[in-house]
Amino acid sequence: MILVPHESVARLHDPTPSTTETQLSALDNEMELIMRKKYADDSIKWKLYNEALQRYLHFNNERKKPVPRCRHAKDI
Repeated sequence: MILVPHESVARLHDPTPSTTETQLSALDNEMELIMRKKYADDSIKWKLYNEALQRYLHFNNERKKPVPRCRHAKDI
């Protein structure tokens, strides 16, 4: 038998979108707004678009990093 935290079980039953889906939706919205800017020329739009993408990729890579394990006093 495996013990699972209550939050994990609740997340499986909760139909709300995942954090990744929410982030992608926010990224899509931000990029769409950038592309619709009428006052900005293409080079400014490209810069803003690239900055939004790099910001997303940075946080996505941080999320993928393994979480350090807690060390018990007997392990030290």
